[in-house]
Amino acid sequence: MAEKDISYGLIRDNELYRRGLNGADPVLLKEVSQESSEEMIAHYEKRFEKVHSQFTELENRILGTENKGSFLAKLLNLKNLLATHDGLGDYDSIYAKITLYENQITDIIKSNRQRNTDIKNALLLELEEALKNNDFHEVGLAIKDIKLRWLKTGSADAAVKDEIESRFTELTQSFFDKRQSFFDDKKMLVESRRRKYDTVIVELEKIVEKDELQKHVARVGQLQKDWKEIGHIPESEYKGRNNKYWELCNLFYNELKKDRKKNSNKEDYKGNLKLKQAVLDQLKEQEHASLHSDIKTKLEQAKKVWKSIGKVPRGEVDNLNTSYMDLLDSISERVFIFQLASRKYKGFTKMAVEERNKLLIKIVNDLLYRDKSELDTFKENMDNMHVNKGSFVDMLEKKLRNQEKRVSSKQAILKSLKV
Repeated sequence: MAEKDISYGLIRDNELYRRGLNGADPVLLKEVSQESSEEMIAHYEKRFEKVHSQFTELENRILGTENKGSFLAKLLNLKNLLATHDGLGDYDSIYAKITLYENQITDIIKSNRQRNTDIKNALLLELEEALKNNDFHEVGLAIKDIKLRWLKTGSADAAVKDEIESRFTELTQSFFDKRQSFFDDKKMLVESRRRKYDTVIVELEKIVEKDELQKHVARVGQLQKDWKEIGHIPESEYKGRNNKYWELCNLFYNELKKDRKKNSNKEDYKGNLKLKQAVLDQLKEQEHASLHSDIKTKLEQAKKVWKSIGKVPRGEVDNLNTSYMDLLDSISERVFIFQLASRKYKGFTKMAVEERNKLLIKIVNDLLYRDKSELDTFKENMDNMHVNKGSFVDMLEKKLRNQEKRVSSKQAILKSLKV
């Protein structure tokens, strides 16, 4: 077998081989003749020079930048090419240098990814802290800043990358979902308020078209109270409605004033005052009895009488109506307690007064404890909420007043039972 060594290869039986990479078997390049061998060798040496130039260019770029990790893939592609490349030259030297750079870059990447992991864990803690704020605008700005820094930070360690990225997505998405839910609720609340304003206007329009406006004074007064309690909507939508509302109110009271002048001699104001006072006295008696007997029929009768009584002196109207509504609320509380006691204790209405009072005190104490707990919880929740003016404020304050009224009502009942 004829064999001839050449630089970085050999010729055997008229076949040109390159030296195997790192001691591996020689790699067949081409069949050659004696006459063409020098020309073929020169050709494959040029092929090697192209690979060497590629490596030199890549090496210079690696040495000239701080972001060496971006060249790892190109290094590995070139490294994989060396074993089978059809050229003649010192592939082992290039392979050794590539391996050296590969190890250096791998170490850099590992170090950078640990640093990135630490940074992203710190950003997660910062994000969790920011989400404790109830101000959506401030949290939105904080998330924008944190997200920008997150994107500028490279990949975390592969072992925790998915977990960290998932946690970041989960936290940010939970905020955006919560914010969207808030705005959806706010939108629904505003729409509900629009409908309530429109409902008041429609009812006022119907009332001013009716005869005997005096019969509708109480209803118009309630509608005015409702209007004040509906709550905020955008000024552009409120202005037109408000103008229409006042137009109708003024029309109603102007027409009412004309009617009153016509009927001023027919109305017995003082007599009506005495009649309403008598109804209040009757309700006070029913208030006392409502803890011990079923007063439903008497209560309905008193309400009908109250509605049938005409006008009273103007200065007495507010006090009378307030006393009337307070008595109805108090009686309603007592009727509920009586019904609860009747269901809970067999033969309750036939028991002695002292025995009934003991059972009523127990029931009222239990209800009072519940109402106080709900009131304390509600107050605490209100203190922790940061709601912009014009959103839920009106609704929350009304609910707070109702809860406080429930507590004071039961305290009054308890006091009357202990006398």
